[in-house]
Amino acid sequence: KSTILPVTELANENAGSFYSLSDVKSFLSQLPLLAALLSFSLFVLILWVYSFVLSRKAKENRAKLIFHGVLGVLALLAVPLILLHIALPSSLLPQYRITDAAYYMREFGEIFSALNALAKSSRESTELLQYAGRMQAMTLVIVGFGIFLGVIFILIERLIRSRSVKKEKQ
Repeated sequence: KSTILPVTELANENAGSFYSLSDVKSFLSQLPLLAALLSFSLFVLILWVYSFVLSRKAKENRAKLIFHGVLGVLALLAVPLILLHIALPSSLLPQYRITDAAYYMREFGEIFSALNALAKSSRESTELLQYAGRMQAMTLVIVGFGIFLGVIFILIERLIRSRSVKKEKQ
């Protein structure tokens, strides 16, 4: 800051923020892993809710409930494996709570608006904005895929159940 800003502005705490483009890119590269973490969590939540519905007739649905339990445990065992590979740059993390969504909205809003302003004159800014778009799209696809798997899993179970009920009636 001291080489860029005059001494009078350095005394002001709001003299401006400096961000490392490599840290921003590193943070963005972690979004798919964070999405996978969220996806596994949503899948387990969907299983849990559906298992709760099935538990009303626990004796009839014993095998399904056990299968859901095993799937849930396997999905939750994947969480520490994913967490081992997540390495968020500390320069872009909030000071107190890592889950402070307002902080990320504010910080990355500032970063992306600065990158947009620089995009006309800087190839690196344009490339980083394109990379950010790809990582955000990948993140949405991964989270959507987790929800999709949970819903498809339930629909397949219900289809199998309705076919077995039809066979029993015949």
